Amino acid sequence: MERSQCLVSDVVDREQEEVNIEDALRKCGYPKCSFDKVKSQMQQRKQKTQKKQDQLPSQSLVVIPYVKRTSETVARIMRKYNVPCAMKPCETLRNILVHPKDKDDKEQT
Repeated sequence: MERSQCLVSDVVDREQEEVNIEDALRKCGYPKCSFDKVKSQMQQRKQKTQKKQDQLPSQSLVVIPYVKRTSETVARIMRKYNVPCAMKPCETLRNILVHPKDKDDKEQT
């Protein structure tokens, strides 16, 4: 049923596809109540996602530099106010070890 919702774009074709699915599964012995249950579950899921999108305004992600113990405290405080927070390391091993544009001492003189 979910595939018919995702793959078929036209409303009339989608309804026809649902009828075809129900006919095929009925021939295999599935009861009518199972179709109704699946449809109601899909509808509830769709309503939940729409409700969540309506409740939460689009907020941008706040990126803070990672400092031991301090960043976790700031993130915890931001979480209380529903502000999404991510941490970025200030110094990575790549930044420390890799310097592709370092010049030799001879070239500097």
